[in-house]
Amino acid sequence: MDLASRLSVTVRGPVDADPIVFVHGFGCGQHMWRHVAPAFENDNRIVLFDLPGSGYSDLSL
Repeated sequence: MDLASRLSVTVRGPVDADPIVFVHGFGCGQHMWRHVAPAFENDNRIVLFDLPGSGYSDLSL
């Protein structure tokens, strides 16, 4: 399994746009950005992921 799958990476927005990476805090997951990230999707490439042991990441990391 590749790293993107293990960290449940989600990428949205235009491929050629500048990226913004949203990183959650302890005890959270990428879902915490569900109300914030969409506001940036038209002009930026949005990258969301779950830190190891959080959200939908592979718990064996």
